[in-house]
Formats: sequence, C-alpha cells, structure tokens
Amino acid sequence: MSSTSGEQQITTLLKRLWHYITLSFDSAIQSIMQSAIPITCPQEILLGLHKHAEQFAALLQEQSAMAFFREGRLSSGMAASWLGMPRAHFLMKAMQGGATLLENTPEDFRRETVLL
Repeated sequence: MSSTSGEQQITTLLKRLWHYITLSFDSAIQSIMQSAIPITCPQEILLGLHKHAEQFAALLQEQSAMAFFREGRLSSGMAASWLGMPRAHFLMKAMQGGATLLENTPEDFRRETVLL
C-alpha cells in the first residue's frame, strides 16, 4: 500500500467518523430540547378509535400541529419540523384538512411578494 493510498483511507475514515459524531450530537441535542407531555386518556377512547397509545399520541400531535397552524399560532415550518416531515408535505396535508394558506388580503399579498 502506498502512502498516498493510506492517507486517502485515513482521510475517508476520519470523514466517516466525523459524520457519525455530528449525527449523534444532533440527535442528542434534539432529544434534550424536546419535552414529553403526559396526558391521561380513558381506555374507552383508545378502544373506540381503534388506536394504541402510541398511535393516539401521534394523532394528537398531528391534529395539534394542524390546529395551531390554522390558528396562526405555529408557522408551517415549525409545525412541519415538530411532525418530522418536509414543509411541502405538511402544507399539502394542511390544505387537504381544510387549512387556508392565503386569504387574498392585501397583507397576504404584501407578505408573499416582499422577497420578490
């Protein structure tokens, strides 16, 4: 093995190691910065909805994000991030759920065209 080949292998190994370190760090930061909120739910609700507790929690999270977005209390980007999905995917789901993205007011027009 030549020294150039050995150096390339070491460089590749170091890049991979750095990648794994940053992924682990990002994951650790995300888990530290999140809060779990316990709620009480009667078993009858879970049975009536045919959901396990984890499925129900995911449903509540999605419905909450959609409601906060419709009320203007969460941006589409923040809601999408909370749900772990791309913003475009969230916006499609929100529109399918009846959310209005623009109300065709002068303020909406100004806000949407200010960066053009």
